[in-house]
Order: sequence, then C-alpha cells, then structure tokens
Amino acid sequence: AGCLNWGISAVSLSPDAKMRHAMRKQDGMYTLTVRSGQECQTQIIGAYCEHLFAPDDHRKILHRLCAASTKILSIMVSPEELHLDENQELDEASEDVQADLQALECHHLEELSERPFRTVGGYLAATAIIRRMEHEVPLAVLGDGPVAAAVAMARKSFGDDLAEYIQAKWRFPKMVCERVVYHVTPDLLEETQKISGVADRCPVICEDFVRWVVEDKFPSGRPHWDAVLNGGCLFVQDAVPFSEMQSKVFHGAGQAICYLGLLRGFRRVKDAVADHIVSDFLGKYLAVVLEHAVTAPEGFDLESYKEEVYERLQGSDQELYALALNGTQQIETCCMSCLPAFPKMDTASVKPLVLLLCFWLRYIAVAEDENDMPLEHAPDDRLEDIAPLAQVLWRNAVKTSKGEGGETLRRPPPRDDAKAFVSHAFPRAELGPTVLVEVMASQIVALRANDVTTFITTVARL
Repeated sequence: AGCLNWGISAVSLSPDAKMRHAMRKQDGMYTLTVRSGQECQTQIIGAYCEHLFAPDDHRKILHRLCAASTKILSIMVSPEELHLDENQELDEASEDVQADLQALECHHLEELSERPFRTVGGYLAATAIIRRMEHEVPLAVLGDGPVAAAVAMARKSFGDDLAEYIQAKWRFPKMVCERVVYHVTPDLLEETQKISGVADRCPVICEDFVRWVVEDKFPSGRPHWDAVLNGGCLFVQDAVPFSEMQSKVFHGAGQAICYLGLLRGFRRVKDAVADHIVSDFLGKYLAVVLEHAVTAPEGFDLESYKEEVYERLQGSDQELYALALNGTQQIETCCMSCLPAFPKMDTASVKPLVLLLCFWLRYIAVAEDENDMPLEHAPDDRLEDIAPLAQVLWRNAVKTSKGEGGETLRRPPPRDDAKAFVSHAFPRAELGPTVLVEVMASQIVALRANDVTTFITTVARL
C-alpha cells in the first residue's frame, strides 16, 4: 500500500556490457542476498518496470526523465562520474563533458532526443530544458553530487537562467543510506551461491542492516518507503547530522581497523574486529571521535550508535581491501575532518588518529604485514602521488645514524618529512594549531623500530 502506484525505471550510463547482458537475460530481475555470518537470506527482486541503457536507449531515457509522471530521480554515481573539479565546476578537459556540451547546442527541442548524452549533468540539463518548456511538474532529485553537475552543465550551456530555474523549481533532498553492499569477488560469489542455491549473473550481496535516512522534501509526492522497509526508512527535515555521524563514526571506524587489521594479517572485517588488539584500538579511536567530533541527531544516542557500529563490523563479510579503496580520500573525509574538533595541542586526543596515520603509512611504504606476507595496495587515485613522500618519511624514521667518522649520531624525529607527507596527502585538512605532526614524527620512529603488535600494545601507550 502506498507504493503500488509507483514504478521504478532503472537507467544505466555505465558501458558495462556484462551488466547489460545479464539484466536483459534476467528480464531486469536480480537477487538480493543478505548475509549474517554464515547465514544467507536470498530473494529475487523484480522491482524494475524497465531497465534502460545508454547510449542504446537514449530516446527512451530522455522521454522517461522528461515525462510529467516522473516525480523523483534517485541518482547513484561515483564522484568521478560527475566530471566536476575541486570547485564544483565542470571539468572541461573531459571528453565526455565536451561531447555533452556540443550535444546541448541545439535550436529545437526535437534535436535533443537525437543526441545521446554521456554524463549525468548532460542528461539533467536536457531534462530541465524540456520539462520547463512542456510542463513544470516539480522534480525531486536525491543525491548531492548530481545537483552541482546539473547546475554547472546548465550554466555553461545556457547561462544563469536555466541554472537558476533548476535551483528554484527542483528539490534536492539529502539522503544517507546505511547499508554495506559487498564487492562481489569470485570467492564471495561462489560462497554465497553455494549457501543460497541461486545462480545470478549480477547479484547484490549486503549486510543484514539497513537504515535509510531521507529528507522529506518531495514536491510531487513520494512512495511510503517507511511502510516497506520495516522501520528502516527514516524521514527527517535535516539529514546532515546523520551523514556526519555515518562518515566520522561508521566509515571512520572502517579506516581505523583497515590498516591495523591488514598489518596484523587479517583480510576480512569481522576477523579483524574479533582480534582484541584491533578491537581495543578501535574503541579508543571511537571514544575520542564521539567525545569531540560528533553531535547526535535528535532522538539518537551516540553510545547506542557505537554499539550498533560494533555489531555491524563484527558480522561483516567485507574485505579489508575494500575499505582501503581510495584510502587517501576516505581518511581525509572520515578521519582528518575530525581534527578541528579535537582540543588544541592535546596529545591524548590526537594520538588515536596519529596511530591510524602511522599504520596507513606503513601499509604504503612497506607493503607487507608484520608476518612478512606481501600486501597488495588497493586502488587509490592519490597513491602514486603520495607514495614517494611516504617512502622518504619511513626511511628517515630512525633514532640514530652513522656519522662520517663512523660515530653514532642521535637523530631528531622527522618532523619536516611528516609535515610534508600529511600536507600533501590531505591538502584540504585544517591542521591549524595541533600537535599532530610532532606526535606522528615520534610515533613513526617507534613503529619502525618495532613490530606492529609490540608497538600498539607496549610502545604507543594509547
């Protein structure tokens, strides 16, 4: 009830031929497998009325976007797919952006349907033009990034008038989706299919927790999602506190266990959290974050949320390497963002964050765990840029060195190297008056002089 008069039209801009073939072969259906330890619950999802793929279905996609019956756009794309620079302006060096700018140069609306677009911003700008001319049924667009992409593309192609129309007439409810969807590796796929007994070319495998927080700003109505998610959908007026809590606490916790867990020899989240050394470090990291860097949304208790985070991590089949994906950006967004809230010049408050950075640095510089087993580096857009600085800092993190005459010279902690590494890795971080660099310089020397376990349990004195 409340949802049956709504339909979902799925649109994919991805060139993934495998996904396209699978969805067409399976009539737009797929399996959702919820995992909790060794238990799986699998159901077949047939929610899509249609599944359209660009560029083959360009006309249908544009028709669906512009139809008066379309009231909500829910857009899930990576930051790279938005083609925006650091200032949220169009990346005009992108071939896809240039192709869409040319496609938008038309004199008649009919021409737009003949010109396939490559980007989200291109489709949204074309949608705004047509909806404005044919009708003005208000549209809700879920997701922060697409807003900037649509406005930037519209302003570049048609000036401020269309950009202002989008900002004035459309609504952009923020949302926070709290559910981990696992990267489907061959091993996880085989393991899941054995347990579920269902073969699927494009399965979705996830944790058994879900909470979807959505700002209730839908000018043309919405489905009663709260009635079908068993209390897992929460409508609010402001989703920002929930986003901050998820980023700094849940995703921050993931970064806290990721590199220490990998260095300790673990490969899955639940195995790392089951280790008392990793778990103890996580507890101390979260204690500082919860005390200083997070404000609970109305009706939420941070201590209860922390327990919820622990429970989710303890049952998570996610691989630690998945948490290390684009780790530089993850640490900057989820961890370094806490730094301005910590007490100034307070070593005890900043130390858990410093140790996280030390473990991350060792993961980059040494690329093997404490058992001398090789560690692969997860894909990271910034890794090639920061790895040389990590190597320099690690190489200089020694207590003594030999002088020209063979005498032993005591060396100061490599403060300048630590500052160079942190500043280059996190250019947007507000370092301000903090002891982070000084503490990191001394702790990285201690880490290099000891194995990881001895360092975290004895030397670091957290």
